[in-house]
Amino acid sequence: MTLPVFVRYQQVLTSKTEPILSVTSLSQVARERGDKLWEMWRPLDIASVVIPMFEQRIPVPRFITFKLLLSVGEPNASNSAGQWLHTKLSGRQLLPPEGDSLGFWFEAKDMDLSREKLGVTDGYGASGLVFLLREGHPISEERARLLAVVQSLPVGARVPLLLVFTPQRDTFRNEEHRFRGSLGLEDLDRTRIACHYISPTFVKSHGNTLAGRGLYSEHYLKEGLVWLANNMPSQPNLVCQHIRDVVLNNLDGHLKLLSVTAASKVSPERCVLIFNHALESAMSRIRSAVDSAPPHWPPPEVDAEVNGLLSQVLPRQGWNDPVNLDPIFTALRLAQLPPFPTMKQLRPGSPTSDWENVRHQKVR
Repeated sequence: MTLPVFVRYQQVLTSKTEPILSVTSLSQVARERGDKLWEMWRPLDIASVVIPMFEQRIPVPRFITFKLLLSVGEPNASNSAGQWLHTKLSGRQLLPPEGDSLGFWFEAKDMDLSREKLGVTDGYGASGLVFLLREGHPISEERARLLAVVQSLPVGARVPLLLVFTPQRDTFRNEEHRFRGSLGLEDLDRTRIACHYISPTFVKSHGNTLAGRGLYSEHYLKEGLVWLANNMPSQPNLVCQHIRDVVLNNLDGHLKLLSVTAASKVSPERCVLIFNHALESAMSRIRSAVDSAPPHWPPPEVDAEVNGLLSQVLPRQGWNDPVNLDPIFTALRLAQLPPFPTMKQLRPGSPTSDWENVRHQKVR
């Protein structure tokens, strides 16, 4: 009486284990897994991630430099998350502006090199800092490492900080709250770090442990990059012009107005005032361009490109240095005309009249 039951049970068991994967199916699974691994570990196309955000701004910038500082630890087998981040952000990109299209330059700088190899200018022109909270390291050690990297940034940099970590549990939002306090994120130097954002390398679900085998999700990384681009120091739209052309452009509108004005209303005083105002406006435009640019911008790494493709959209390093600007301001001030003398000053007997000065010379 038990045999039919056993047979039915055996049949049920057999039906649950079917169908058996064929050789073709196994090859397809292996190929799909390989494709997924290749996609997860290939460098990101940074331009395609962040440029759409810049194109929505008004006005649309002509050219963007996007320099990221990386502090992700040694890229080795014991630090797979650091190795993954280093690989994803290792590409260098240059898209020269064409027509109305936005130009773009990207490069990542490794800040985990020894202090002897890091130069003073490595943090110049940075758009953001990517810091990885390494697994297996005490939180006090990671806090000290973060503070050291922040202190190496130039004062006034005010870059956004993207803090990346590998979650240990499903409720990674609780870990974010813990990191804010244990790492002292709210106490960071605000002249160097303007804001921060915490992002996981992946999110566990239903016991998923694929990240332990090197499978990370770039979804959160892309979100973090867009956040960095949206919060990075603003960059000005600059135009390369000769200082003479800047003055002439300021004069152009006034000269057109004078050309249609009755001659009796075009006084010498007015002409002197217009000319001096054009010089002052030129100085004001230069100061406005300097004030709108972040400190030490553009990055020194892009300086080699300025002589070629980017000469019309990017200035050279030191363009806003007072040593280079003071001679220009001095020349513009010296070019200003003195106030045109009034009739009262020209009347005989006036101590400032030319006629009185000449007569005084004859008496002597």
